[in-house]
Order: sequence, then structure tokens, then C-alpha cells
Amino acid sequence: EKEEKEKIKAIKAGKPYSDKNSAEQDEKEEAKRRRLAGEADDDDGAGGGGEEDEEGETKGKGKGNEDEDEEEEDEQGENGGENGGSGERYRGSTENDGAGHDFNAYNNNNGNGNGNGNGNGNGNGNDGNGNGGGMGGNGNGNGKAKKSADSDSSSNSDSESESDNDNPKSSEILFPIEIVKEFSKGWEKPQAIGPGFHNLGNTCFLNSVLQCLTYTPPLARMCLTGMHSRQCRKQNFCIFCALESHIKQCLTTQSRVIAPKAFVQNIRSICRGFRLGRQEDAHELIRYLMQGLNNATLARPAESDKLPFKIMQTSFIYQVFGGCLRSQVKCHSCSYESNTFDPILDLSININGNAGKSIESALEQFVHPNLLNGDNKYKCDKCKKKVDASQRFTIHKKPMVLTIHLKRFGHSGKINRYIPFPTSLDIAPYLSDPKTKNTTYTLYGVIVHAGYSMHSGHYYCFVLNSNKQWYCMDDSSVQSVKLDSVLKQSAYMLFYFADQPKNTQNGTTKIEIPKQLDNKDKKPVRNGVKSPAKKENDNNS
Repeated sequence: EKEEKEKIKAIKAGKPYSDKNSAEQDEKEEAKRRRLAGEADDDDGAGGGGEEDEEGETKGKGKGNEDEDEEEEDEQGENGGENGGSGERYRGSTENDGAGHDFNAYNNNNGNGNGNGNGNGNGNGNDGNGNGGGMGGNGNGNGKAKKSADSDSSSNSDSESESDNDNPKSSEILFPIEIVKEFSKGWEKPQAIGPGFHNLGNTCFLNSVLQCLTYTPPLARMCLTGMHSRQCRKQNFCIFCALESHIKQCLTTQSRVIAPKAFVQNIRSICRGFRLGRQEDAHELIRYLMQGLNNATLARPAESDKLPFKIMQTSFIYQVFGGCLRSQVKCHSCSYESNTFDPILDLSININGNAGKSIESALEQFVHPNLLNGDNKYKCDKCKKKVDASQRFTIHKKPMVLTIHLKRFGHSGKINRYIPFPTSLDIAPYLSDPKTKNTTYTLYGVIVHAGYSMHSGHYYCFVLNSNKQWYCMDDSSVQSVKLDSVLKQSAYMLFYFADQPKNTQNGTTKIEIPKQLDNKDKKPVRNGVKSPAKKENDNNS
């Protein structure tokens, strides 16, 4: 435990961490991974190779053959509605909903196996890398959560990947919480709308996402302080420095149109699967942006996956955009409840059938319990046998900024139907604890996709400025619009900002940058980039 604390402290400070046993431990872990992967290859239909965490608990086992012993079944994974069945495990691969949106990039398996039906991660279908952050698809497989130490007790016990009651110590906080609370109060003062963005060759998907992020109050206020660039040591492209510079230019200059060249020229640094001049998916982009922005705030981003979630959730990006989902499986025989918690940076919801009547209907469908019976029976830890059970997803920790993605793209094409959405959204019915206070959100951003395919068509967006006026941001065009016009759009993504309690005033407090985040002596690093090749025509955007 002492070594772990020293390691976390070193990661935060950006200092090299020396562990005399690390090489030997890495060797053992690599051998274990190879052995588990070898077992998966040798056994036809056997469960996929699991990954062992620091406590020695095995994660990611599929269901496998019915002949497998009970011990293997007890090690079934904590994630993935498609987990198990044929036992095929594709670590880092993606399962696509037709729009490039992965259902479960990190634990993605086929068949009717055991596992929670919730994806947790971003998949890159081009380079085969699974990337954390965001929420994947909502599966119907039966869930078996990671076993907790007291799972055999007589009372109902929670089995969770991270304890939601385990608060980080002050020394483990990655970004000052009090500063984020100040930013959460909204804009400091009303100001004029910013510029439009030049389309640099099918970049309307990028322009729309950047506009919505620019008018996200806590993110904009963070960037206006220059807090990140003051302490950033990266000599090459830094996505947070680029966004900071971009938002400053939008909100502090009188330019009518600007070109987001830093993002376009470094699009493959954001996602290796993206290509200049090609139409990409706005939802996929925002997931990679969130991951990149979060990693940019860490002293050692390569080790971000090793940080416990209780610490990771104190980063700036997770404090603003991050929430947590709970997957609860309840045994119908003994009422035993097994809970699994997954971090999210956005919420993807189905809009098929009755779920497409409104955003509220889609959210009700999202939290509606799924029956696990027949081939999908759940193995209860208390009953020690397969039983009928129900599985329900709820929002366990509400985010400050709620980003909702409507799944419009599928195997059969795009769902173009109009889905009504409110300006004020109360998420209390969709929370683990419906009695939670301060559960209302206000709409401030809408991304629209016009067209019939994710690789064609056109993206544009609507944003609520600090002066409480709505604007349509369509590449270089910026036009004032009425709210009625906004609410008539066939939204692809919705951005909601948490309302502040009535006794909380708007943020007018001057933010003083902590000494550890201020590096005034450091010369600013400019991102040297080349000009993009000019596109004569932009047929798809």
C-alpha cells in the first residue's frame, strides 16, 4: 500500500518512479497474460483470456462450454452484454452499430454469455486499440459482477469495480475540486457570440464539436485562465493547449471566421483512424477528444489506466464530464443484488420503437430492467446456481455536463425521425437514488447531422451563448435563432449543463491559480504545424 501511494504521488508530480521489483512483476504479468491467451486459443468455445488486476482477481472471462468447471464460471467478467457465449474475446476490438460507435471495446465478446450489458470504452476499429472513456452499448446478456470480499455474507452485498464510497485523500486529488466548483457556477459575464469556423475539407463534424465545447461554461472558463498551458511541458502537439488557445481566440477576439488548423493538421494525433479530408463521426470524435484532454492533464498519461478510478475521477475532465453508471443484477430467488459501477463521459441511448417518442422515453427505456432467463440465466453468488434475474442500469453519479448521444446510425441505415427533447431535463427518475437533490439540467448545445450516412451528409450545431441567446453555428455561418427553431431539430447529440442550487450565485469569483499549476517562467510552447492542402470542393460537408 505504501509503494502504491508513492507511485501515485510520483505520477501526479511527473517524477520518475523506480520500483526494483517492477521488471520482475511485469515479466510475471506478461507470462500470465500469454498463458491465459494461450488457453483461450487452445480451447474451442472456452472463455476468453482474462486480465488479472492488482488484487489478483480475474476479469473478462467469457461463459465458455457448459463442461467448464464451476471455478471458471465464478470468474466471469464484469463488463460486456455480449460477453461469453462462443467464448471469443477481442481485447481492443470493436463491435459496431453501423456508425462506428463501439458497443464494448474493452470487453467485447460474442454469444449469450454472462456479463453486464454495458460497454465502457472507445474502440478504434482501424488500429485495434480500445480506448477508455464514454459509454458503449446497452446489452441484454446476464450480468455477473466482480466478487467482493463479503459476497458470501448473509446480507445483500455490492460487488463493484471501484467503491463509490471510497473518497480520495487530498494528496490524491489530480485537480483542485474547489476551482471546478467555482467554474460550475457558469459564465462570469455575458459576452458577444464568437466566430464561425472555416471548413477545411469535410471538417464540419470537427467544427460542430468544437463549437459545443467552446460554449461549455466550466471548460471555457478553465481555458480562459490559461491554467493548463502555464504548466504544460509537452514540446509537440498538446490537445489541451490547442483547445485552450482555440477557446481564447473564440471568446476574446473580434474575428468573424477562424480556421481550426491545429486540430485539422493533427487529426491523427487525436485519433489514428481519422483521415484528413474524410467525413468522420462527431460522436466518435468527442470521445477521443475527451480521452486526449484527460490524458493531457496527467503527468504520466501512459499510466492513466493504472490509476484507481477514485483518483482518476478527480481529474478536471472527469469532474466536469464524468459520471458513473450502476448495473444491478437482482436474483429472483433470494433477492441478492450484485452491483457493478462503470465510469462514463457520455451517455448513448437507443431511439428505436417506443424509446424514440422523446428523450425522456429513451432514458426510461435505458433504465428499464431486463429479464435474464432461459439461456441468459444468471448464476447467483448466494444461491450458487443459475436463476432467473433482472438487470437494471441507472446513473449512479451524475455528471456536471451531461452529454447524450442518440443512436441514429444502425445496420439498416440512419434513423431520421424527429425525437422531441426538452430545454430543462430532470434526471431524478434515472438515478440509482431518485431522492438525489439538484437533478435538473439546462440544454446549451445541440449537434445535428443532415444526411443518410455517417460518412456523408453535413454537421452543424446550435449553442446557447453566455448572453442567453441561441445561435446556429454552421461552419463559417453564425446566425441568431429562436429557441423554437432549436427544439425542432433532429438532434444527434445533446449537451446539458447541471443547474446550480437557487442559493448559488453565478461565478464571479476571480480564480487564483495555485502555485503548483502556475509556471510563469516557462516559455509558451507553440504548436508548429503546416498548412493543410486546399480542397477545391467539399461535396460531403
